[in-house]
Amino acid sequence: MLIYRLNQPLKLESGKTLSTVDIAYSISGTPHSDGSNVIVICHTLTGGIQPKSSSIWWFVGPGKLIDTDYFCVIAMAALGSWHGGSSPCWRGNNMEKPLGIDFPTVSVIDSVRAHHQLLTQLGICHARAVIGGSFGGFFSYAWLALYPEMFDLALIFQSALLCSAHTMAFFSLAKELICSDPAWNMGKYNKEAISNMVGIRQLLGLNRLIQLSHARFEELFPAANRQKEENIGSHFSLKNSKIDEFMLSAPKSLQGLDPNSFLCLMQSSKMFDLEKSVPNLWERWKQLKTHLVQIPCAQDWRYPVSGMLDIHRKAKQTGVNSHLHVTRSRYGHGSFLHDPESLKSILPLLYKLLNNPQ
Repeated sequence: MLIYRLNQPLKLESGKTLSTVDIAYSISGTPHSDGSNVIVICHTLTGGIQPKSSSIWWFVGPGKLIDTDYFCVIAMAALGSWHGGSSPCWRGNNMEKPLGIDFPTVSVIDSVRAHHQLLTQLGICHARAVIGGSFGGFFSYAWLALYPEMFDLALIFQSALLCSAHTMAFFSLAKELICSDPAWNMGKYNKEAISNMVGIRQLLGLNRLIQLSHARFEELFPAANRQKEENIGSHFSLKNSKIDEFMLSAPKSLQGLDPNSFLCLMQSSKMFDLEKSVPNLWERWKQLKTHLVQIPCAQDWRYPVSGMLDIHRKAKQTGVNSHLHVTRSRYGHGSFLHDPESLKSILPLLYKLLNNPQ
């Protein structure tokens, strides 16, 4: 992980100012002077910024769709996240302690503007593609709105131009689980207290419940297996199934999670409304040269196909070179990372788009 400090304070979308801004990022490969081999990958809400070494980003690496033997891959942490850089838990230079609850609210727009300054400092004024899904899709759309001449190609999975009401409802409950936990201590907990926060464990289980589809749960816990493990004599107050264990176990991918940073990142996502932040969005997109490819999943009920279809139709009417490709997966939301088979049919097209600039 590398750190870049902006050379000036950042005026936030809220009107406040973040005086010191550190951006955590990873870079794999050497960028061409014209940026023709640069791929910007926008992380998911809980995902990290090491796509090359992450098993979740299955299509990034040597010889893969995004071939890191050729492409220069850059991933930057959102402001407020626990993945590094300025956030409630960040211990940067000259900081006696993290800002914690005193860290300001930051938006997706704030992060993208900061990320643009970093790329400019790296000498990258143009890039081959921006790629993101879900929360990372918010970033991808924001990049196209703020810097419409930056990218040749945008691949956006299972996302939208604004946070869905359903996702906002989940964040409301997740916030309550964290903030009502005594160990949270009004945001003034110490690092050792995190492992004792029941609220964190509960919201991770809740996240599984809303992310995975009905079909995926049935696949993980077939009825035949459930019947075998059922024990009619087990007391109703006790854990008595593998589903209980699954729902309350902490995934390895979220090791290092910081509650205040999670709250901050959820608020960034909850506030995302691109047409509100950029009122002249469609007018700006009349000049958009980026080839926009949106890839929703038919089984994703968090960000259904209809939302991306609306964006596609309006983009086409505006003159954007837009395409929509619907995938199918029992996994549902997040299938672009967790179900490689769901993208198999369109991989040749994606390879062609990435490797043959128009």
